[in-house]
Amino acid sequence: MTVVLILMIGSLSQAFSNVVIDAIIVIQARKDPRLGSQDLLSVAWLFQSFGGVIGCLIAALMLDNIHPKYAFLGFGVLGLFLAIGSCFLSSEAEFEIINDNDMWASDYSSEILDGQSPSEAAGARAEIEGARIPPSQRGCWFNFIKNMKIILWALTLSEIYRLIIYFILDGLTNPSFTDFQYFFYMNVLGLSNKIFALIQLVSFIFAIFGVAFYEAFLKGVEVRTILIFYVIANSVTMFLSYALAMRWNQDMNIPDLVWIFVNDGV
Repeated sequence: MTVVLILMIGSLSQAFSNVVIDAIIVIQARKDPRLGSQDLLSVAWLFQSFGGVIGCLIAALMLDNIHPKYAFLGFGVLGLFLAIGSCFLSSEAEFEIINDNDMWASDYSSEILDGQSPSEAAGARAEIEGARIPPSQRGCWFNFIKNMKIILWALTLSEIYRLIIYFILDGLTNPSFTDFQYFFYMNVLGLSNKIFALIQLVSFIFAIFGVAFYEAFLKGVEVRTILIFYVIANSVTMFLSYALAMRWNQDMNIPDLVWIFVNDGV
């Protein structure tokens, strides 16, 4: 029961962090309307892949030599580092800039500029205070209500609700068998923890190459075209996983690890 609660809390924190990170990426990507989102996502995926490679190497050593409880401890410490790092995010990360020459009105805008008298500085400060959003229109609850209204309005747009329908259908027709796959590798194929970590390591290495390939050739391609490629590749992956579960690779004299690595590459 304790392990289940730990995993639930970990998944909750990860989902919350992903939403916040995606929101910041969306806002910052508007500085480059043409390819800003593609470039930022490529950087994010690249660092995630590098982190996955390092994590697999550490996990391979820990699983064979240290009690699994220390893996959860390490996972929690990394989450603590993430929490500490979030405290250093500046408020400017949420600002939307339409023109790079536009400047934000900071709390220090009353300082005397070159050629400006104290009275002029005070007047500028008064203008900033007058333009400041009133307290009744700020805060978590007000922003929550405002964002929910925007979300409900967005659901009426065909571009949005069609995309949501796609993700719902994708989730219904593409279930995740990650947990079952782990026990299949361990109990049926007889793989060790180190070999399983190696498989995950190879997956992240392929992800790095995938990010580089996307950045070089696909970031200018229309999104729906990339989704078509994704559906085709995912269908091939599902078929290869099914073939492995049915042991068809043995009938073709193909070793399990070779089949798994080819599947990860796809």
